[in-house]
Amino acid sequence: MNIRSLSKLAFVRKVQGSTERKTFVTPLVHEDLSTVLTQKLSTEVEFRKRSIELTLNSLSLMVSLGWGDEEREIPQKVLIDLSLRFPKLPKGCKTDELQDTFCYATLTKNLSHFCAQRSFKLIEHLGYELYGFLKKELGDLPLSLSVTKFPPTKNLDRCCFTLRDE
Repeated sequence: MNIRSLSKLAFVRKVQGSTERKTFVTPLVHEDLSTVLTQKLSTEVEFRKRSIELTLNSLSLMVSLGWGDEEREIPQKVLIDLSLRFPKLPKGCKTDELQDTFCYATLTKNLSHFCAQRSFKLIEHLGYELYGFLKKELGDLPLSLSVTKFPPTKNLDRCCFTLRDE
């Protein structure tokens, strides 16, 4: 449960002491124990400060990636994590209709196609190119993109490069 939600369950009463002011939090007690039906909750939800994001985690792509020619000959798996921040609530949140939302199936297909046509020496270059592709596809939506590679380096499990709009 969110702490902000708990604040609704209590009220603050200021009590004057001898020379200093003290604040106590007292739970609000309801003495009405009737079983009368309560009012139905509204379908509209109000947000105070919002952060509206759609996150795609661990999209697996096969990419020609590596410093040497032989490393790039066999496509290797990279993972893409992508987070899109929306300036306002997407229409699909209220309509529950696919045409009113962001189609991540189409985007993942386009990312796969983009990577299949290219070769990259560095994970940083791959991340930069994917970021540019996504900005063209998505316009001005703020995004965060991480590319994770599993390099054939002893004692290193994975390497991750991230680009993020602030």
